[in-house]
Amino acid sequence: MDFHSDLDPFITRRDDGHKIFEKFVRENIASDDSLVLVATDSGKVIGFSLVFISNHPPVLKSEKYGFIDDVAVRSGYRRMGVGTAMLNKIHEWFESKDITRIELNVVPNNIEGYSFWGKNGFRDFRHTLYIDKK
Repeated sequence: MDFHSDLDPFITRRDDGHKIFEKFVRENIASDDSLVLVATDSGKVIGFSLVFISNHPPVLKSEKYGFIDDVAVRSGYRRMGVGTAMLNKIHEWFESKDITRIELNVVPNNIEGYSFWGKNGFRDFRHTLYIDKK
């Protein structure tokens, strides 16, 4: 999140955000509809991913889909195959759950992320618009 806050100040972590996120991750670890992966190097966490199964409104033919909530790799380990290795495991897991559509969100200013996802076959589906009326 701290990486993204430099791209968009809206994504600034709360002071207790790490505790809330830890609880969120633990709940997802315990769920059959979620997958949490951790990448390590000599016992040091260098990346993680969090994905889950979600549903579109029931009016669509294809209701179930996979959602990639997070894939993060420490800056010193990027472009070394860590993200790709996690993405391969994510694809395997979704396939084991009979999920054929996978979606994710990318912050528009995240050039590295946008490039990674594009290189791995992801393309634009929808754009989220907003207004901040502070």
